[in-house]
Amino acid sequence: MDFGWRPQAERVPLCRPFGMAPVSCAHWAVRLSFQRRCPDGFVFGGLSRGEHAVRMTFHTDYALRMLIYLAMRPGRVSTVGDVAEAYQLSRNHLRKVALKLRKLGLIATVRGRAGGIRIAKLPAEISIGALVRATEEEFALVECLQGDGGCCAISPACRLKGMFGEALSAYLAVLDRYTLADVVRNRTALETLLGIDTHAA
Repeated sequence: MDFGWRPQAERVPLCRPFGMAPVSCAHWAVRLSFQRRCPDGFVFGGLSRGEHAVRMTFHTDYALRMLIYLAMRPGRVSTVGDVAEAYQLSRNHLRKVALKLRKLGLIATVRGRAGGIRIAKLPAEISIGALVRATEEEFALVECLQGDGGCCAISPACRLKGMFGEALSAYLAVLDRYTLADVVRNRTALETLLGIDTHAA
């Protein structure tokens, strides 16, 4: 159903998310706002004071970063420590991320003295939208989008559910258009920023 509202996804840098110490501005939230175009072409709407953002969990954020790092070293084995050092992230959190990615079949583990992790698929085969769906636990933007429908008194008649559902679909549709290969096209810049030596054994 078209309510005349157009969801717009905007990336917002979170340099100090959730009251934690500053992290790289590569950490993004996705802010969904709505704009409506009147018959005369005037656009209004959006979120401003007290706005709420649709934020990916750190688990998804770290999963994306780990895959980017491994995609920069195709056919080579890295360690969780390598990824942690490159991004200055917690090894404990990244170990949990690596376990999830292995279960999803996106990375493979290598046993032995020189063991570690490596990417298990071609970057072009890894959909960003599919990854976000697999690593995010909750997409309910409002209570009535929860699995049990919530308990809002006006839920049976409220049209917000359709609007927010449309916005969420638009957000995921954008991510579905991209793969990991699109993310790592600027290889030279990424190698420099992550301290990856492509000539190393």
